[in-house]
Amino acid sequence: MTISSEFSRVVCLADNPAPKFQISLEANETERAALAKRFSLISLGSYHVDATIILTPGGLVSVRAQMTAHVEQSCIISLAPVHTKIENTFELELVPEPDSGDEETSQSELVIDASEKDCEILTDGCFDLGELSVQYLGLAIDSYPRAKGIGIKDLARAGYPVESEDEAGQKLHPFAALKELKDKT
Repeated sequence: MTISSEFSRVVCLADNPAPKFQISLEANETERAALAKRFSLISLGSYHVDATIILTPGGLVSVRAQMTAHVEQSCIISLAPVHTKIENTFELELVPEPDSGDEETSQSELVIDASEKDCEILTDGCFDLGELSVQYLGLAIDSYPRAKGIGIKDLARAGYPVESEDEAGQKLHPFAALKELKDKT
C-alpha cells in the first residue's frame, strides 16, 4: 500500500554512503498549499527542514532535524488571521526492517527503547524524511490559535468552558451553586 504525501522526500541510505550527512528540504508553493489544506491553515508561507542523518553501528539511523515554518491560521474566536513562526527540533531513530526471508528474525521481536526518541522502520534502506517532518509540523501547529487581544472573557462569550472568578477573586466551580443551596438548608 502506497500513501502519497504532500511533501515526500525519500532518503535512501545507499545513495549517501557517508556515516554522517546533512540534508536541507524546502517546500515549494504547490506543496505548501497542499500542506495548508491538510492542516486546515489559511496558508503556509514557508516550510524548511535541516536534518543531520547519522548511521550508527548495528544498522540504526539517527535523525536530528530543525524545522522552520510560517503558518497563518484563523483565530478560534474572532476568525481573524493569526500568524505564527514555528521553530521546532525533532529526533528519531530508524531501525532496519526485519528480513522476512530469515525464519529466525521474522519470528523474533524487535526491542526498541522508546523512552528517548521516536522510532520508525527503514523500508529497503529508505525513509521519507519529508513526510516524517510534516508529521512533526502537525504536532507543532497550535490547535487553538487566538488573535492578539482575545482573552478569557472572549472565550467564555464564545461558549468555551473556562474557570471564572467571583468578585472576591475566588474561583467558581461547577457545583458552587449547589453548595450554596446546601449551606442555606
